[in-house]
Amino acid sequence: MSQCTCQPDVERLHDGELEQRLAMAMREHVSTCGECSRDLHELEDLSGWFRADQTGEMSDAELSRLHASVDQLIEQAEPRLLMFPWVRAISAAAASFVVIAAAWMSQGPRTTPTVVKPTSMPEWAYMMFGENAPPDIPQSGFADADLANYFLDNLPDGGAHAKTN
Repeated sequence: MSQCTCQPDVERLHDGELEQRLAMAMREHVSTCGECSRDLHELEDLSGWFRADQTGEMSDAELSRLHASVDQLIEQAEPRLLMFPWVRAISAAAASFVVIAAAWMSQGPRTTPTVVKPTSMPEWAYMMFGENAPPDIPQSGFADADLANYFLDNLPDGGAHAKTN
């Protein structure tokens, strides 16, 4: 990485973003600073790669070089892929397990669940199951003061510590 403090200005010079006066001063600096000169040449070379041939089509020679490079990369990576052959087998087994479990769980229960109610329970517990609610408690579905007092009255201390009016 360049140590010269003019590096951002080199990039701006290459992009044509500097005013003419600053661009001329920067060109003088680049001619005397080896780091900035090298950076500017690298930027120009890189830009040249993008400007060289914009047709988008590859020649036969370029295509064969590309295929040769890809083949070489595959050959280099193959030993790493074969280093842990058991990983592929374990991955396949895990994927199979997930598919089988998903199919099994999508079937749902085969029998209807049975609700077991206790044989004896306090009067307020019947309201929990929606049955046999005392007639003096409103059935609006919302907890109001009367319903809250009903539950508090059935506490061991009679709800004396938290009575609402």
